[in-house]
Amino acid sequence: MSQDDLFAAKPSQVWNPLVDGDFLTGYPSQLIREGKYVKVPLLTGANSDEGINFNPNSPKPDTEQNLLNGFMFWRSYALSPPTIRRLFELYPNDPCTQPPHSIWNCSVYPAKGLQWRRGASIGGDLVMISGRRKMCELYAGEAEQPVYSYRFDQRLWNRAELDGVQHFDNVAFSFQNISGLLGPSPEYDSHLELARGIGQAYVRFVNALDPNAKAGNVTKRDGLLPYWPKYDLAAPKNLVLNASNSFVEDDTWRKEGIEYINSYEVARELLA
Repeated sequence: MSQDDLFAAKPSQVWNPLVDGDFLTGYPSQLIREGKYVKVPLLTGANSDEGINFNPNSPKPDTEQNLLNGFMFWRSYALSPPTIRRLFELYPNDPCTQPPHSIWNCSVYPAKGLQWRRGASIGGDLVMISGRRKMCELYAGEAEQPVYSYRFDQRLWNRAELDGVQHFDNVAFSFQNISGLLGPSPEYDSHLELARGIGQAYVRFVNALDPNAKAGNVTKRDGLLPYWPKYDLAAPKNLVLNASNSFVEDDTWRKEGIEYINSYEVARELLA
């Protein structure tokens, strides 16, 4: 097949694990069970509205049946109808609690689909957020490693509220792109301070395996973020990164749904 024919077919592109017997010798869920993973300190996180980018939109999700049909073939997963129906039980159609999470007035957006926010809630957890929690629990528990978890919660300066805090929006802050995606100069001083705080925390983690400034050596620039606690299975916490108010939260939201997604049986259907 020629390159022109391949691209004319508009093939889908997803980032699912591919077992090749060399680089990846088994599915992650299988390798975790066998203890075959690198045990290192971990700083990890996800964004508040990952599901804005990861949700089935074909067919248009106006009904639960539309949503089920969409998840059946979405991202080349192998989700079974019973699994999807169980997800629907765990993620009821309640737009008040679904992405974008900064919109609390229960609005429904017919142009996107009457159950679009529900699909975004499930999809974001399936693709990104459940894995973040799974790795935190695994590395803080069985692997006995120091773990620091974040939830990035700052919308880009030029995004509408409906756009939410999407996948990849944190990268401009993490890599100090202060004159690019953060706007000219940048647009808001608070965004600059958040970017600096994140950058400092990452550098400290790389150097000392602790993102916090050392006691007795804290300047104003060191204190741009609150104290970042280690992830503890008995009381799991995220540092919520927001330019107006960063704070520590319990990492227990959507507990039952994410636990189900992280079960071995569902992980295999996700080709993970």
